[in-house]
Amino acid sequence: MIYLDTSVLVPYYAPEAGSAKAEAIVRAAPALIVSDLAVAEFHATIVRKVRMGALDGIAADKIWALFESHLADGYFDRISMTRSHATAVRLLATRSPAMIRTLDALHLAMASDAGADLATFDQRLAEAARAHGLSVLS
Repeated sequence: MIYLDTSVLVPYYAPEAGSAKAEAIVRAAPALIVSDLAVAEFHATIVRKVRMGALDGIAADKIWALFESHLADGYFDRISMTRSHATAVRLLATRSPAMIRTLDALHLAMASDAGADLATFDQRLAEAARAHGLSVLS
């Protein structure tokens, strides 16, 4: 199982520098996991791309439609944050050798709890994940 964080999820759907690498990770994965956090970050990132002029509204609508259909069709296993994930953030933040941000620590906690490898293009998150024993695809 591969847990996709937002840094891989967005370029899988929206054209950018990491798109080919994201597609290779997704296509090679036996099973994919996304969290509600990644879904929220995905939508916020697409909106930001439109506001910055990197995507037009029509392209964004197509990206959202495809992503939403993948969610509805079970393309991903979807997990939600729990109180134990929030508690784990405190431990991860204090024990991680990397300066890990709160939302990244949540991604790490959810990937770990799911027993999944972590796919991320965020080097700080990748470093923290490796330090906590997770396999990382980047």
